[in-house]
Amino acid sequence: MPNAGSRTFVLVAHALDGRLIRGREDAGSAPRVREPGARRCYDPLIMVKRIAQILQGKGGDVLCIGPRASVYQALERMAEHNVGAIVVADLGSVVGILSERDYARKVILMARGSKDTRVEEIMTPNPVTVRPSATVGECMQLMSRMRIRHLPVVEFGQLLGIISIGDVVNAVMEEQQHTIEQLENYITH
Repeated sequence: MPNAGSRTFVLVAHALDGRLIRGREDAGSAPRVREPGARRCYDPLIMVKRIAQILQGKGGDVLCIGPRASVYQALERMAEHNVGAIVVADLGSVVGILSERDYARKVILMARGSKDTRVEEIMTPNPVTVRPSATVGECMQLMSRMRIRHLPVVEFGQLLGIISIGDVVNAVMEEQQHTIEQLENYITH
């Protein structure tokens, strides 16, 4: 039992061989080691940032294109904005998403022309979406499970933005850096 006033924290670190090490400062016990393949145990302090916070940092512009536009027009817009996917919207509703992967697999590999092919012919219809209240951790798990790299953010039928796997990774790195700074501050003071 820790003394009154003592501080408690959980240390989570990866050993060189990929095992997860957990230990408690106040427990005075040796850290437990999780063997590879065992269920992952994520630190609850990491990956709790909300998607709404990421969108605030990105600004309010959402890149969209209509379903009847040519794939070539979509690619031009994606290249102009240096993005890997574009939301397909019709009459204000999200109807699909078009990614570089869709283009590679459904146009190039099938010897189609990007100027002659409409977005609606190759887009991924009814894309997986998230609400702005979703956490970074939830989105990371969803992207991994569904094997997708982009998630439109929708609430009450309104498109608010789009997040990419890059946005999620950056948020995790920021959270980890913040945790490191807090631990360093704790140790030095």
